[in-house]
Amino acid sequence: KVFKVTGKALDADGSPAKNAMLMPMQRGSFAFAGSGMSSTDEKGAFALNNLRPGDYNVMVTRVGGGTPQVNTVQLQVGEADAENVTLQVQPPMEATGAFTIEGSDKKKDVDFSGCMLTAMPTDSNFFGMGVGQAKSDGTFTMQRLAAGKVTLNAHCRAVENSYIKSILIGAEDILGKEVDAATLASGGIKVILRTDVASISGALDVPEERKAALRNPVVVLIPTDAQLRKAGLVDQAQLDQSNDFQRKDIRPGEYLAFAFEEVDTSSL
Repeated sequence: KVFKVTGKALDADGSPAKNAMLMPMQRGSFAFAGSGMSSTDEKGAFALNNLRPGDYNVMVTRVGGGTPQVNTVQLQVGEADAENVTLQVQPPMEATGAFTIEGSDKKKDVDFSGCMLTAMPTDSNFFGMGVGQAKSDGTFTMQRLAAGKVTLNAHCRAVENSYIKSILIGAEDILGKEVDAATLASGGIKVILRTDVASISGALDVPEERKAALRNPVVVLIPTDAQLRKAGLVDQAQLDQSNDFQRKDIRPGEYLAFAFEEVDTSSL
């Protein structure tokens, strides 16, 4: 069974969100749902057709002044057609913060411009993802941050022999945790790096009859700490021609090590 949802889309000030494109996406899915999209008229009226019951994120897109404005609105569809539904479109938020190195006397000499912090919606819907690209001094502004729960991931390969120790909002470490985007916008974010990295080396024992068939074997290191896995802190090490592997920039801790003949790196 599928149903129809009609109503009005309003901006934060209560005025009609006119001439906008609405595209519903069921949470946990990357495919547009129902008939795909609906445009609003001058009064903000819309009609979304052929939606299955469930929870949705509706991407609201408007083009004006050059850069498209994209917002995400939550919608719940029940077991019947729904009329006079109001979708309140909130403007995207911004959050500020900085990368810093803990336990190092070389902070002033570090260029953080290759570091990045992302806020990924926890329902796996990439619309509404916030991105903060650090300047050379480590400061950043995360823009286009949509309302809702997000998980923060930090990457800083530009700082050699470092790892992400924690992501702080005030005194709370939110690395790998779900957090409300409004909390990020209201307080400064501090990404803590450390340089006391661990190293690992070893060899993969491959049966002689399998060696010729190996194409691109990889050793994958997965933290036993579930919170670190949620933060995306999974490492991999390529094997050389002798099936030896080595990594010198690992976050200290306990890992599970797996060896694969081939790995889809987009899944790590």
